[in-house]
Amino acid sequence: FPVTISEEEISRISFLANELIDKLADKFGVNNVRITSCFRGERLNELVRGSKVSQHRLGTAVDLRIGAEEDEDVFENFEKIMNDETIPYDQLIFESNGPGSFWYHISIAHESTPGFTRNRRQVLSYGPWSVRGGKKKFIKYNKEEINLHIEENDISFVELA
Repeated sequence: FPVTISEEEISRISFLANELIDKLADKFGVNNVRITSCFRGERLNELVRGSKVSQHRLGTAVDLRIGAEEDEDVFENFEKIMNDETIPYDQLIFESNGPGSFWYHISIAHESTPGFTRNRRQVLSYGPWSVRGGKKKFIKYNKEEINLHIEENDISFVELA
C-alpha cells in the first residue's frame, strides 16, 4: 500500500537517525543494531495495532534489537542505553511478547512534534510481567520483576531470537 511521507515527517525521521540511531550504532556497533520498526504510516500502524498516538506515526520512534547472546545481555544493553546521558531519548521501553521475543522501543522528542518537544527520559517496560487487572500495561522498568517472571516461567528472551 502506498505511503505518503510529508517533509516534516522526513525531517523528524532524519533527526531520529542522526541524533539517536547513529549514536546507538556508534556505541554497540552498526552490525549489532537491528531496526525492526520505525516510521509507520496510518495504515501500517493500524495493521500492527499500534497506538493512535504512537510516536512511530510521527517519525520519532524506533523499535530495535541489539545483538544479545544471553538474557543478561538483553538487560545489560538496555541499561547501557538507559544510563548513557549522551543518548537522547524521550521514552525507552523494554518490550516482549513472550519467549524468544524482545525489543527496545526508543523515541526522541523533536521541536515540531506536538506534546513531545522535550525528552522526558521515561524508562518503562511492557510484557507478560506487566499484566495488571487482566491487561498488559506500560509500567516502570524493573529488572527484578522481569527476571522473576523469567524464572517462574522458565523462559528466555533470546532462545528463539
